[in-house]
Amino acid sequence: MLSDKEIDLRVIKTKQAIKNSLYELIENSGFGSITVKALTEKAQINRGTFYLHYENIEDLISEYYDDFIVRLYDLFDKSILEQRSSVIVSDSAGATSILIINMLQFIKENRSSFKLLWLRGYHLSNREKIKVFVEDILFNHEEALLRMKKLPVPKKYYFSYVFSSCMGIIAEWIDNDCAESVEDIAKILTILNFNGVNIR
Repeated sequence: MLSDKEIDLRVIKTKQAIKNSLYELIENSGFGSITVKALTEKAQINRGTFYLHYENIEDLISEYYDDFIVRLYDLFDKSILEQRSSVIVSDSAGATSILIINMLQFIKENRSSFKLLWLRGYHLSNREKIKVFVEDILFNHEEALLRMKKLPVPKKYYFSYVFSSCMGIIAEWIDNDCAESVEDIAKILTILNFNGVNIR
């Protein structure tokens, strides 16, 4: 008889196999190729095992997006801790720069999945989750980067500008196979988001 720990490990392993198969199918053929049959064949499990863990394909895809967001929150918390322990950087600008560096490094390491999940026009309702994450760390989180700052324009327009510009720059960077360094892209993001486009 399997112990609870062995059962938990088996569940984790099975769900990871399903998610890996989901990713491969999306990468090779797009979201339209996802069926329970295709997933179970690629993951080498039966349909009953799939339905033991997920109600349907949408449930699986939603969890896949959620997992990515959890990793971003973990990275945000890690960056805050790094900023607190730094004897050189101690202000909000420093926290922002550490966060940008860490986020960009994470995106670079996971650029294929980031492009599939966030930069393509599929599953728009799930893509909203990254907007919620960015808005939260900017304004709502207890460690929010801009919570106490007075903005020069209404918050909704400021957020729309920051989010769209960041995603656009990241998309361009990924399309260029992350040729520029993380530090160079962080500098570009910082200049544009804090100074705007000011060509004279």
